[in-house]
Amino acid sequence: MPHMLLIENVTPRDAQQMLATMVKNRAVSQSKVLEYAIAMDEGRWSLNGETIKIDKAGRLFDGQNRLNACILAGKPFRTYIARGIEDENAFATVDVGKNRTHSDIFGIAGFVSANQASAAAMVIYAIKNCKMGWSGITGSRSRFAKTRIGQMLKSKPTTSGVVSKEDLLSFAEPLRDDILTCVRYAQNSKAKKFLAVGVIAGCLFLFREKDLVQAQTFFDNLGEGAGLSSTDPVLHLRERLQEFKARSSVKMSRWYYIGLTIKAWNKRRAGETVRTLRVQENEEFPTKVL
Repeated sequence: MPHMLLIENVTPRDAQQMLATMVKNRAVSQSKVLEYAIAMDEGRWSLNGETIKIDKAGRLFDGQNRLNACILAGKPFRTYIARGIEDENAFATVDVGKNRTHSDIFGIAGFVSANQASAAAMVIYAIKNCKMGWSGITGSRSRFAKTRIGQMLKSKPTTSGVVSKEDLLSFAEPLRDDILTCVRYAQNSKAKKFLAVGVIAGCLFLFREKDLVQAQTFFDNLGEGAGLSSTDPVLHLRERLQEFKARSSVKMSRWYYIGLTIKAWNKRRAGETVRTLRVQENEEFPTKVL
């Protein structure tokens, strides 16, 4: 069979038949199957140039996540299908290139300072939409649960703390101007001695939603350190961050720094005085910003 590339409408029955021909492939990514299935179910699946690949013997060797998603969604989807691939070693060359990062996608979408903007967006998205631990995202509060497919599944595959590039960009687009304003502030902030620009920008965005002046003052105080009382939470945040920076052997997750920053903000907003700022055993990550 000559090599053919066609756009085809794949039904759940077609997907089952293709999967039955598969001889070898990577393990199914359950989180990807769920993500793709929801996109298909909600009519958001796009014909993006990715192909279902079938060899000269009619056997599937790439596309199982998409086909399993079609079955789960119970709906057809349009895709390119490459049939008649002759090279027996073609499987080894599939998906070996560099995957686009969140930063790459933000750059393509026209975000300036794309790396820092995508990092800031991730902070904002995670605090608003995800279950958090001190080492990072532990699950999603709402991404899958409110969908038709999410509701019909008794158990949902883990997302491994990953927010899809498409979801993050869709979330960030309406907030573009405010995110970039926060990135520009963070790039010029003295607080970047202690925190990454994306972390400052993300937290600043969240704090600005509560009080614009207090948010900027918080990071000005953190960066400069002048005139802070001995019981000010910002002083103790600054001291903790300085301590971590000085101890090169201590490598904390950026989410630990984010949680500690939110904790200091909440205490200052609540008018609390503190003698230290530490994470206690079994303390929950502060996803609520006061």
